Amino acid sequence: MSKSNLIIVSNRSPVADFLKPSGQMTVGGLATALHRVAIEHNATWYFGTDSAADLSEYESPSSLEYSLKPVQIGKKEYKSFYSGYSNSLIWPLFHYSPNKCVFSHEEWIHYQAVNKKFAMEIMNAVEDNPDATIWIQDYHLFLVAKYLRQFGVKNKIGFFLHVPFPTYEIFRLLPQRREVLEGLLACDVIGYHTKSYVTNFFRAVRNIVKDARVFENDHYVEFNDRKSFIEDFPISVDSEMIKNLVEQLQNNPGASLNLNHLSNKTTSFKVGLGVDRLDYSKGILERFRAIEYFLKKHPRYRNKFTFIQIAVPSRDTVQDYKDYKLECEQIVSRINGAFGSVDWTPIIYLNQAVPFETLIKYYNSVDFALITPLRDGMNLVAKEFILSCKNDAALVLSEMAGAAEELGKVELVNPYNQEQISDAITKCFENAGYQKSILEDYREYLLENNVHKWSKSFIDELFEPGSKAQKELSRDKIKIMNPSINKDVELKKAT
Repeated sequence: MSKSNLIIVSNRSPVADFLKPSGQMTVGGLATALHRVAIEHNATWYFGTDSAADLSEYESPSSLEYSLKPVQIGKKEYKSFYSGYSNSLIWPLFHYSPNKCVFSHEEWIHYQAVNKKFAMEIMNAVEDNPDATIWIQDYHLFLVAKYLRQFGVKNKIGFFLHVPFPTYEIFRLLPQRREVLEGLLACDVIGYHTKSYVTNFFRAVRNIVKDARVFENDHYVEFNDRKSFIEDFPISVDSEMIKNLVEQLQNNPGASLNLNHLSNKTTSFKVGLGVDRLDYSKGILERFRAIEYFLKKHPRYRNKFTFIQIAVPSRDTVQDYKDYKLECEQIVSRINGAFGSVDWTPIIYLNQAVPFETLIKYYNSVDFALITPLRDGMNLVAKEFILSCKNDAALVLSEMAGAAEELGKVELVNPYNQEQISDAITKCFENAGYQKSILEDYREYLLENNVHKWSKSFIDELFEPGSKAQKELSRDKIKIMNPSINKDVELKKAT
């Protein structure tokens, strides 16, 4: 792909304040994942803003090596689009919480209008550039590709969904289910984190878009004279950067976190960790209840265990998030009041953002992590922890996280099963280092399968749609011709 021919489209700016000249990066997986891609391709990055500033003469921060293009949206319309339809309907529904969904036709009208504004801005940029390739990000912008096609844009368009794509039984609850699928099927390549999400998408299309032709074995759908390839691209982290931070930490022991003040000086004292956005989909309340169950069931471990929960504030203008924050604070207070003592606090609750370098120190200091979302598209914290943790640490991971499809050999749990999580904590106490070889293997895997490989594989597929399916077909033929090939080796190669 030649320089200046990549257009990235997302709801959020990749820099924290795009109006300031510093160009400081936004904290978040999407910005981190695509920042280097944008630099490599000298990209143009479109994003939404409700800023009232005059942006007619806007220029990107000079420190950036690519261009920013804000799409200006009125405050009322943006709120209805973002806090409303996107995060009060799509987000809870796709995370299997239909009871939290707000079904509003007015918000749907605004969602369409905002998506159309994005499409109009992009159309102006590609009118004289038929070689530009467009990569749309996430659930806020399901309809952009459809509008681009209606405007006559013939450029290659890709879409990546950073959240789960739910089962048909859940997805069918969306009133605008066909419109969303039509929006996606205007793309040349549609990417998901896992094979199960791909399967869910094919089933939804088969049941809802009856006039589409579905070729699931060949990874594509034909609709409106367009062939859309659907593939899994498991997102990852900047493994090399994390490795370097850990090495710096190990070479400078004085920079490590000192958690000795948490313990009563017993050699068996353990420290657990949870790191999440403060979001009901992350299972923080359920995790606290499991810890409470553990302390009730195993009184011998009281005063020998502290759990640190970092809960980064999120969407605090949405009522469900305000309510969830209060519930978390109340249950922590109750558990600490019931079990704690003058010199011991069972749960340390940090409702604040933490610099990434400090997170690495936490990962490298604790004995185990509980990463137990109720539903998660991938969950990069699990991958960060594996790359950063101590040799004898352990990872307890929800089987409902997309990462569980890649990291199936760590301790997998049902996030609703208090007894199972309690047993997993007990196992960490009684079997120190039992995951050592497992985590070493995954560390090696993640160093190879990093975020840069993820972005490259998607862009390669977008540049040549169908190439990933062809490679998988070739591997299948090799397996048939060579049945003696070690299955584990073959699986690793395929991954």
